[in-house]
Amino acid sequence: MSELILPARVRVPGSSANLGPGFDVLAVALELWLEAAVFSPGGGRPRVRLSGPHTESIATDDSNLILKSFRRGFEAAGRPAPPVCLELENHIPLARGLGSSGAAAVAGLVLANHCGRLGLATERLAWLAAEMEDGHPDNVTASLCGGLIVACALGDGRVETLRLKWPEQISLVVAVPEFRLETSKARAVLPASYARSDTVFNLQRVALLVGALASGSAAALRMPTAVDDRLHQPYRAPLVPGLREALELRAPGLLGVVLSGAGPSLLALVEGSPQPTVQALEGVYRRLGLAAEVRPLAVAATGATVMSDK
Repeated sequence: MSELILPARVRVPGSSANLGPGFDVLAVALELWLEAAVFSPGGGRPRVRLSGPHTESIATDDSNLILKSFRRGFEAAGRPAPPVCLELENHIPLARGLGSSGAAAVAGLVLANHCGRLGLATERLAWLAAEMEDGHPDNVTASLCGGLIVACALGDGRVETLRLKWPEQISLVVAVPEFRLETSKARAVLPASYARSDTVFNLQRVALLVGALASGSAAALRMPTAVDDRLHQPYRAPLVPGLREALELRAPGLLGVVLSGAGPSLLALVEGSPQPTVQALEGVYRRLGLAAEVRPLAVAATGATVMSDK
């Protein structure tokens, strides 16, 4: 058995999934970061130590998601996981549709793969992380790989991934309201089946969206049509105050607004200055009497990265 590499540290971006019509298919990595480090136990170090602005409700015992995914990585490689202590610094808002749990699953698996020299391929790591996210590969693959991701779960324990560069002329604005929405609740409102017309509607737009984003110069022109959706946003709108109003917004440079993952955060695609869109979204929440943080946010070009320990 190879000697363990400890301590070890990883930095993982958050993500926004779906991008309108790409339900469980598309995601983009965001410059909201989770940083996690594992150490050999001992020396009075606590099992889990938390820091950063978003730590509410994160477990500090063996049920911690990063520790669970760390153990899952060793299990997948047929090896027992060593006992470790965890330090976690989190800047990804929890239960806001910005990939916090997906980033945690990725962090533990990448740390296990590195510390144990497990040799798990990226496609396998993505599958294991998706399993921990109830089988949804979009968020975890964006956090693992960075950039814009098309994720396709295969039946053989792998996730097929197409990674695209986000077009430079389109910037992002995120609106994070100060209330939480659990993914399980947001999924529970979705229908068990869809009309053929709605399915075709989304297929057309997700193909247009991927093609436009990959084309570079033509991307902005296609966005207002390409980000429309009938599979999840109409059903989740009653759970997300401000979503209907935001979908109808018009502002200079605003190309479209989408629900970020299961919500309640929103993501706006913008060409040119983001400030008119920031002000327009702030106005939506102000009129509803809801507190929200609205700001530009960059795409994370890199995914999970193992770093030398501080």
